[in-house]
Amino acid sequence: MQASRFLLTLTILLAGSAWAEALKWVKEPALTFDEKEGKWWVTFELNNLKDVEVAIVNPADSSIVRHLAAGVLGPNPPAPLAANACAQKIPWDSRDDYRQSVADPSKLAVRVRAGMGVALKRIVGGAPYAFYSREMGQGDHAAWRLTGIEVKSDGKVYVMGNANNYGPPAIRQYDAQGNYQRTVFPLPAGKPLEAVKGWGVNVREDGTYTPQYNDLSSPALSKTFISGTRGRIATLLPSPEQDQLLLMHDFKLMRINTDGTIPPSPLLDGLLVNDPAIQPAPMASGKVTGPLQISLSPDGKHFYLGGIFAGAYERTSRVGTEKTGVWRDGQVFKVDLATRKAGVFFALPEDKVIGDLKARGSSPIADFKYGTYAALQGVATDAEGRVFVCDRQNKRVVVLDSGGKVVREIPLEYPDAIAVNAFEGNTLLPHFLKHRYIILEDLAQPPRLGRGCEFPVMPDCPFDLSQVHKREKFSVDVHGLAATRLRRKS
Repeated sequence: MQASRFLLTLTILLAGSAWAEALKWVKEPALTFDEKEGKWWVTFELNNLKDVEVAIVNPADSSIVRHLAAGVLGPNPPAPLAANACAQKIPWDSRDDYRQSVADPSKLAVRVRAGMGVALKRIVGGAPYAFYSREMGQGDHAAWRLTGIEVKSDGKVYVMGNANNYGPPAIRQYDAQGNYQRTVFPLPAGKPLEAVKGWGVNVREDGTYTPQYNDLSSPALSKTFISGTRGRIATLLPSPEQDQLLLMHDFKLMRINTDGTIPPSPLLDGLLVNDPAIQPAPMASGKVTGPLQISLSPDGKHFYLGGIFAGAYERTSRVGTEKTGVWRDGQVFKVDLATRKAGVFFALPEDKVIGDLKARGSSPIADFKYGTYAALQGVATDAEGRVFVCDRQNKRVVVLDSGGKVVREIPLEYPDAIAVNAFEGNTLLPHFLKHRYIILEDLAQPPRLGRGCEFPVMPDCPFDLSQVHKREKFSVDVHGLAATRLRRKS
């Protein structure tokens, strides 16, 4: 006697209706027992070589008992599917996926799916191109951050940050309205080997390649300094080149291309500032720290540097800032881009700058152990060469001419970062009120309060870049706008 049962489930998800009409059963799926051989067999036949999935199921609830086969019929299907055959005969040993004998195989059935496709239902873990969403998770020790925004003169916005909490670095290109365009890093697929070797790659025997890992505690697909340990990543700095991006880590510099490729030797000679020598701060007095902010001069030959100072430390704890010396707090530097030689462009009086950390924390600087702020912080330039400086200590924005002379002072508490819309002639200043900014349209007129941020890269960033860049032609530096958070005075 031959036992036979079958359950037919045909699911076809194809792009064209012609395929759906063409795919047919020549012989419907069946599960049968051959008494002579003492074996169970699954048989079916299609009229075309298509992808199939075969499983033994419980017809009572359609739960899968045994996954038998899955793959595309044709010259090289996975076992136990037969090659170049629309008709298939697959044995089943009456065991489940755990290789345990089934009590009564005759009560089960076969399910065969054919001609399947895929469709995106939803993305788990938040929006993949938004850098952060509440669904990703954000603990108090997560290292997630944005480390730079740059707008090129063609209106393309480049944003760098952790792809998620404790995640690897990502550089993405957006339009001025915040719409995702493409990923610059991790390196795009399909680039020639020679164009990506500088990232660090493993080359296979067939000439294909895979990215090399930097560190397993926070995997990054590169051997360059774009990524460090525990989620620490490089900073994106503004640069005058249209097709290149400038990255910095511990004041070392590296150039990459905006298409995701990288020069064979991407590191630049020297540091961000070569003269006087600048040293990063590994918890030692005299080493430079702070929320560094940079703005290019209109001619692209210099950059203005603010938000840095030499820290004062006791053992491994920062207790304030150095009160004297080249890198004391309260200074903005003008740096030659070719030689990277720096000179003081504007400075607060040395004896007036608050140095003790506790005193800085209770002052308008609002500097504290876990949130570093400088007396002079945000910096920006306009087409006329004027320089705008955020003076947190004195609760103002200072407007300077190209020679460093004060043109105007704008009262503002907790100014953090600043940007100039060169085409519109507006200046944007962050305000300590929740996610608002100030628009200064005329140096002779009072500023006005702008609306909240809509740029989707960071839900609570302090600026609406769709307002800053609403025309085709602009040359604006907005480095750091979304990389820092404003702090209320406690």
